[in-house]
Amino acid sequence: NGFEWNGMDWNGNKTSAMERNGMEWNGMERKGMDWNGMDWNGINPSGTEWNGLGALNGALVTQAKVPAMVITLGTLYVFRGGLNWWAGSTQYFAGDRPQAFGDLGVATIGGFPLLTLLAVVVIVIVSLYQRYARSGRDLYAIGSDRTAAAVYGIPVAKRVFMAFVVNGALVGLGGVLYASRFNSVGATTGAGMELDIVAACVVGGVAMTGGVGTAYGAAIGALLLTTMTSALTAVG
Repeated sequence: NGFEWNGMDWNGNKTSAMERNGMEWNGMERKGMDWNGMDWNGINPSGTEWNGLGALNGALVTQAKVPAMVITLGTLYVFRGGLNWWAGSTQYFAGDRPQAFGDLGVATIGGFPLLTLLAVVVIVIVSLYQRYARSGRDLYAIGSDRTAAAVYGIPVAKRVFMAFVVNGALVGLGGVLYASRFNSVGATTGAGMELDIVAACVVGGVAMTGGVGTAYGAAIGALLLTTMTSALTAVG
């Protein structure tokens, strides 16, 4: 989750949109978040194609020593350009895919939407990982003081790289679920969403300076912002 790993990834909306469209381009069928921001690099149902976008950013940040905010702003526009070149103005619909894919967006378990249950499960798993796993706690230490974390013996580059990769996979899952829920996606799907995600994280208690934040806090922040937006819209 969040900004605790002391970096910023602005690729969010584009790579998540690429995942949504990639399902259609591949004939098959992303908040996670990372250093001072979000890594929205996706993964398709076959496994690693979109996850590679997160790995690319992670490699540039850890090996090329490029600040996360800088490199991900750059790759945001690279991915966006590639997406527009690839998809153009084409809209893809869930109805073009197997019926089971379209049904995923409206499926329920015990009266609860399946998409909501999946989101809750992911949030719980990530929150437990952050709190109890050694590598999860390492991320907080890296966000607080990267140099001190390295001196302490924490494999900083490895932790940062894997965080980009895992976050990319989770956001890829989010892109798939988004496509199933809303049934239609295009090259511009998700445009501008990255700023909403940053706002949700900040509202949820994630610190821009790094070292502070939880997955469930960011989720609560997103829920609050969505609720307020809907309420303001309803009252005019």
